[in-house]
Order: sequence, then structure tokens, then C-alpha cells
Amino acid sequence: WFRVRGGQRYAAFDRRIQWFIDNLQFNAFFLGPCFGGGTSEGWQKHSKWLDMEPLSEDFNRLFPEYMRQVGQHLREKGWLSMAYLYLWDEPEPDYFDNVVALQRLALQGEPDFKIWETTSPNYEAFYGVVKAWSVPFGRPHFNEQSVDARRAAGDEIWVYNIPATLEAPPQLHRLWFWQAARYGAIGAQLWQTTFYNKIDPWEDITPVPWVTGRHQESLYVYDAGEAILLYPDKQGGPPLPTLRLKLLQKGLDDFEYLAVLQQRLEDRAKRDGLPDPPTYARDEMRKMAGTIVKDIGSYNLDTILLQQTRDEIAKRIEAAH
Repeated sequence: WFRVRGGQRYAAFDRRIQWFIDNLQFNAFFLGPCFGGGTSEGWQKHSKWLDMEPLSEDFNRLFPEYMRQVGQHLREKGWLSMAYLYLWDEPEPDYFDNVVALQRLALQGEPDFKIWETTSPNYEAFYGVVKAWSVPFGRPHFNEQSVDARRAAGDEIWVYNIPATLEAPPQLHRLWFWQAARYGAIGAQLWQTTFYNKIDPWEDITPVPWVTGRHQESLYVYDAGEAILLYPDKQGGPPLPTLRLKLLQKGLDDFEYLAVLQQRLEDRAKRDGLPDPPTYARDEMRKMAGTIVKDIGSYNLDTILLQQTRDEIAKRIEAAH
């Protein structure tokens, strides 16, 4: 997450972005302001912007100009394509119109902003506005028909939430990325990695429940270790990774491996004159991923089969070279 302020303060923003690009090879980042959402509290639980109510007359007049200036700066730095504008999290249907109005105001200022939304492409209210969908990776939210329709329209399909809990089978943290590959996602989202809500993770690994709902009538109860992938170093050093985080890294490596396979197969199909090489390569890659992923949320946890499948992918990459 990065918050941009104008004038001289671009310098601090620029230093941070450049550091992440240079040192951690970041190729994308979220851009605010994020006005609310994520806790089922409705539109009324929103943040103000410079003490202005979102969608008020003054806001509607000034916000597009702010977005224009931010967009211009990002364009000059060569970062506009890396920025995902995240104005609201997990909107609910009864105020979709307000969220879309916010997003349209931002696009009025900079039409090339990629609007990010954590919702399902089942909701047509966002069509033509949202360009990057972070789809809850389960049914009915992830519906292949609506997902494919938005992908065909040029939108990006991402998936969330990346598993991060001690209560899931360890292999799930790796195999989830095979699922992402099989269903054509280009990336994935996790909402937190250091969610120490009212706990010391060295003493108690389960975050305290979070109050949610329009009238604060509900509690969201977390799994043990949920959204905690890094431990604080009590000696003041860098954070310490969990074994689950290392499994996620293995999954990312597998995801890249499958992407390499798809590209090699497409290149070979073009050389061989096959009809529709992109579709052929995609389908072949998904068949390989389907060895491990039976359906959304259904995996083969056999580690021997996993290694055999990786070996077969390696052979096919070499053969297609």
C-alpha cells in the first residue's frame, strides 16, 4: 500500500517505490486511498478524504484532479502500469453504485488507472470500470463463465485469499498456486502477513476475533496462524519467515514453472504451424496442473505425484525448446 501526497512529498513516495523495485523486484503495488470495506459494515463506515465526504459536491470536483496529478506523476516515472488503484475492499451489493461512482471519478482524472476490486465478475455493475479482479477463489464467486468473459474483455484475473493458516494441510500452501495456474489467474492476493491482532505471536498464534457487521453484531473468528507468515525478531532484526511462507515460495516457483511450460508449448506450436497455438498451450498446461488440482478446493496431496508431475513438466519444456 502506498499513499501519495503532492508537491515535494512525491520524493519520499518515489524513494520507497524505487527501493521495492530495486531490492525486492516488485512489479506491482496497490495505490490508495482505500475508503473502506472488508468488514461487512456497509457504505456508512467509510473514510473521509481531506475531511470531505466521498461523493460530496466538493469531493466530486477535486478528487478527479488529484487522481490526474497522481496519474501524471506515475506515468512520468514509468510506474503507471504497475499501480493498482484500490479504492474499496469487498463491496456489498446494496452500495455497488457508490463504489462504482468513486472508481469512475478516479478514471475521470486518469483513464489508464487499473481499478482493482476484490469481488466476483458475477457482478456486472463493475463491468467496464474494474480492470483487475481479485476473485474469491471458491464457488460460487469464481464462476468460469463470468471469469472467462472478463478475461476476454481484456481484464486481469487475480485470486484470493492465499492460504495462510496452521489449520490447513501444509501442502495446501503450495498446491494453491497450481490451482491458480489451472484456472488461468495471473496473480494472487493475501490481505496480511503480520496480523498480530492483540496477540504476541510468540505466545499465542491465534489473532483475537474481529468485530464485524453493520451494527457490530458479528465476530470474525480466525484460524490459528491466519495471516501470520512472519514473526517479529525480538532482537530487533529482520522478521523471521514461517515454514508456511517457504511453502508459498515453492508454490510460486511451481506457478512460474507452469508458465514457462505454457510459453514453450505456444512457441513450439507456432513453429509447427498448429492452429491457435495460445489455446493449445493453455489447455496443455492446465492438463498438467489438473494432475494435482481436481477442482477448486480439491487437491491430490501425494508428494510423490507432485514430484513426478514436476519431472514431466521439465521433460516437456526441454522437448519443446
